Amino acid sequence: MTVKAWRELAHNIKASVRKGEPVIVTGRLRASKWKDGSGEERAEVVVDAVAVGHDLNRGTAAYRRSERQVRRDDDVDDNELMRRLDAGPAAEAGGQPGAP
Repeated sequence: MTVKAWRELAHNIKASVRKGEPVIVTGRLRASKWKDGSGEERAEVVVDAVAVGHDLNRGTAAYRRSERQVRRDDDVDDNELMRRLDAGPAAEAGGQPGAP
């Protein structure tokens, strides 16, 4: 089965996973059928990955944030982050809670 990953997820997979290591993939499953140039039927199943991680039933792993993620989290202190989470999406946009 083919697994496709994009952007930051793809970079983190490349830095973290080696061939032969068991992983768990979460994403959208797509299947397609077509006829190739010679008229033979072909099929493809692809998972568009949303999350990938090591299968911890078969080994151990040590988590390390990527440098990019650390910088993003450092921009907001813990109290400000909790205030934003409590206020909901309106606070992220700069509006008042409950405002459209």
